[in-house]
Amino acid sequence: MSDIVRVQYTVDDASLVEALVPVLGGALGGIRPAATMVIAGLIRPEMLVEIEVTAFKG
Repeated sequence: MSDIVRVQYTVDDASLVEALVPVLGGALGGIRPAATMVIAGLIRPEMLVEIEVTAFKG
């Protein structure tokens, strides 16, 4: 986890953001990667959140 440098979250519905932030902070708050959150439709209707992570192992 400490190698993570960037995270992009794609969320299907903006109303989910309030519930997601504490969960994401609990998982990634200790490493604080650069992050972007996009509100957009996902490829399947049952998908609510997509998380893309970039890690760098020096």
